[in-house]
Amino acid sequence: MSGFHDAARSGLSATGLEAVLRQVGAERCHNRHLFHHRMTAGSLSKMQAWALNRYCYQAVIPRKDATILARAKDPTFRAAWRKRIEDHDGEDGRSGGVARWLHLAASLGLDADAVESGRLAVASSLTELISPAIIGERVPALQHAYGEEKNIPPGAFRPQEA
Repeated sequence: MSGFHDAARSGLSATGLEAVLRQVGAERCHNRHLFHHRMTAGSLSKMQAWALNRYCYQAVIPRKDATILARAKDPTFRAAWRKRIEDHDGEDGRSGGVARWLHLAASLGLDADAVESGRLAVASSLTELISPAIIGERVPALQHAYGEEKNIPPGAFRPQEA
């Protein structure tokens, strides 16, 4: 493919769009950055900014998904998207993935109220096509490389065990 802009101008099928997005992700995604390699190798001294960035990104997902749900007419489609909201918010609105990222940020020394307020917010843009594999690589590496002997206290990745 000659590039995203050329492909976008000529129009794409759903399969074509996915192929372009995967190509851009493979070439430019954050897992190719030195920061990612240093993080997964355990050679960083501070993890607060990364945890804050991930929290800010994750906290927006259920609101975005709810907007998509509100506009969807197909009940099967809505059912699939409801599951995404539950994954992030939890069944009770406070026990899902967003809460786990908040717990990690607080475990690393950030004030939880300030993190939730957005006053510390930083920008992040990840594609759902690529980030699950990268997070699947990062979380075990962080647990191994940054255990309690370094920066991440016990239970930081699992608030229910903290």
